Amino acid sequence: MRLCQQLLALLLLALVATAPAVADEFRGKWWHYYERGISYGEEGDFEKAVSDLQTAMRKREKDQRMARTYGMHFIDYFPHRELGVVYLAMGKLDAAIQELEESIRQEETAKAAYFLNKAHREQLLRRGGKHDAPVITITSPAPDKAVREQVVKVKGKVSGSGYIGRLVINGINAGTDLALREMEFEKEVSIDDPDSRIVITAEDLLGNTVAKSVTVHLDTEGPLISIFDVVATDKAGRKYIRITGEVTDATGIRKITVNDRPIAVKDERTFNLDIEQERGGASRLTIKAWDSLDNVTVAEFDLERELVAFGKRPEPVLLAFNGPGIFSSDREPPVITLKDKGDIPELFVDRYYVDGEVSDNNRVDRIMINNRELPVKKGKKIFFGSMVKLNEGKNRINVTAFDAAGNKGSADFSVTRKVPAVMQSGSRMALTVLPFTGKVKDADYAQLADDFLTASLVEQKRFMLIEREKLKQVLAEQKLSKEHLTDPGHSVRLGKLIAADALVATTVREDKKSLEIVSRVINTETSEIMDVKDVFTEDKGHAPVKELMDGLAAKLARSFPMAEGIVLKASGSDIYTDLGSASNVRKGMGLIIYKKGPEIKHPITGKSLGSETVKIAEGHLDEIQKEFSKVKLLEKFRKQSIKATDLVIMK
Repeated sequence: MRLCQQLLALLLLALVATAPAVADEFRGKWWHYYERGISYGEEGDFEKAVSDLQTAMRKREKDQRMARTYGMHFIDYFPHRELGVVYLAMGKLDAAIQELEESIRQEETAKAAYFLNKAHREQLLRRGGKHDAPVITITSPAPDKAVREQVVKVKGKVSGSGYIGRLVINGINAGTDLALREMEFEKEVSIDDPDSRIVITAEDLLGNTVAKSVTVHLDTEGPLISIFDVVATDKAGRKYIRITGEVTDATGIRKITVNDRPIAVKDERTFNLDIEQERGGASRLTIKAWDSLDNVTVAEFDLERELVAFGKRPEPVLLAFNGPGIFSSDREPPVITLKDKGDIPELFVDRYYVDGEVSDNNRVDRIMINNRELPVKKGKKIFFGSMVKLNEGKNRINVTAFDAAGNKGSADFSVTRKVPAVMQSGSRMALTVLPFTGKVKDADYAQLADDFLTASLVEQKRFMLIEREKLKQVLAEQKLSKEHLTDPGHSVRLGKLIAADALVATTVREDKKSLEIVSRVINTETSEIMDVKDVFTEDKGHAPVKELMDGLAAKLARSFPMAEGIVLKASGSDIYTDLGSASNVRKGMGLIIYKKGPEIKHPITGKSLGSETVKIAEGHLDEIQKEFSKVKLLEKFRKQSIKATDLVIMK
C-alpha cells in the first residue's frame, strides 16, 4: 500500500501541467483524438472537432480527472464536456445540454456548469414566453423570532422556471456553479444587532431578480429589574419593608423568584413587583427573573441599607432662567456597581455576561453597554444583565448610565479571551500554496491570481497558511528551483519539510476565449489527492480575478468543514468517532482528539469562564461510513490513552 502511495506521489504534479504529457506524434490513441478535437474546436473547425471528440469517446467514454494515457502520464479528460461546448458554439442546444449534463453526472466541473448555464439561457430565449421572477420560501427562522444565539440557521428553497443562477444570503454567495430550477439552501448567518434583517436575493439566468427578508431579534439581555421605592410599613403591629418596582422584558418574562420562592407569571412583558419582607428576619433580598429565552437577571440587596438609601429623598431645587423651561440643581451622577470586581482570569468562552446595578438619588434614565442602549424602565435602582460578544485577546467593556438631570456615571473593566488550544489557528490544517503552473499569455495575471488565492485563504480563517517566504527558504536550502515543483517526489517531500498537512497545487489553463483554474489538495502524509476544486470564466480581465479566487477559496474551505464530535469507541488502535459522511468529512482529513480541562470560574462571581483544552492525540480519518468514521493515529500518538466520550475536532 505504501509503495502504491509513493508511486502516486510521483504522479501528482504531472497532473497540474498546462499541457498533457502525451507524445507529439499522432498515433490514433484516444487522448490524441481528444486533444486534437479540442484544438479544432478552439480554431472554429467544429465538424472536425465533433468527429475527433466522438472518436475519443468511443475509445474511452467516461469524463474523469486523472485519466491515465500511457506509462506514468495522466490528463484531465472531459470529452462529453468539450463536445457540449462545441455543440453550443454550433447552435445545437439540445445536443449541447445532453452532453454537458452527462459530463456533470460523471464528474462535476465549473466549466461544464458554466456552459450548461449558457445553453439553458439560450434555450429559454429561443422558446420565448414570459418567465416569472424566482420564488423564495423561507422555512426558518420564523419572522420576528427572538433568538439568544448570535448565529442563526437560515433554511428554505428558491424556485423558478428561468433557472436560479445566483443566490445570495446577506451578501454572501450561497448558490452553486450550476443553475437549477429549484434550489434548497441552508446557511448559518451571524447577527450582531438587536433587530437583524436577513436578506435572501435570487436571480435567474434571464436576469429576473427577487429579494425576500426575515427579521430576527437578538436578545442576550436578562429582564430589567427596576426598584421604584423601599419604605418601612406597619401592619397589625408588625414592622415590614415594602419593595415596589417592575420587571420588564421584550420577549416575555418566564419566571420570577424572590429568595428562591416562585412568583406566578404568565409570559408578561411587564410585571409589577410589590414585595413585603418582615423586619427582623433575613436582611438580604434576592430577586431573580428569567425571560422566555432563559436570559436571567439577579438583583441582590441589603434591605436595611436600601431602606436608608431610599429614605434620603432630595428636594429638587428648580431655578428659573431667561427663557422657557426649568432645570434641576441635581449634580450627582448615577452610581454603577458591577459584579465583576478585581482581575478577571483569562476566559475561553466567546461571550461574557455583564451584570450589575445602577442607582441614583433621583431617577436612572438610561443605561448603555459598549454604546448599546438597554431598554430601561426608569427607577431609582435598576438591576441589569447583558451578554457581550468577545473577540480574541483583550476586550474592554464599558457601562454608562445617565440620570434624569443628564448626569453621567461610567464604569469599565477588561476581559481577555484566549481561544482554546485545539481551536487556535496553529492547530488548523496547514496548507502550502504552491506557485501556479500553466501557460498563460499574461504571466502577471497568473501571479495576480496566485496572490489573491493565498490572500482569500487567509481571510477564510479555515486553514493555517505556510508563508510563501518559508517555501522560498526551503527551496533555497534544498537547492531546488521552482521548476522542481513539477516533480511530485520533490513537492511532497517539500510539504513535509515545511510541516504542511497538505499542498495546494493549482493549474491555470487559458485558451483564446476563456480561463480555467483548477486546484488540487494533496495530503503530504498519504500522497493522496483529497479534493479538486475549480473555477471558470470567459471574462479574462484583471478586475474579476479577485472574485474568482474568493470563490475558489470558499469552495476549498467548504470542502474541509471544521466539524466537531466525540469518540464512540476506543480499543487499542481502533478509534471510532461519530463524524461520518453526513458531517461532510472526507478520508484523509486530519483531526485532534482532546478533552476539556478543569472548568475555570471567576473568583468572586463564580461565573464559568470556560475550560482550556488538553490535546490527547492526532490522526486522520481512515475509513468513513455515513454515521461514523475510523481514525488512524499518527505514530507518535499510538500509545496514548483514549476513551469513549473524548472530544474530536477536525484540523
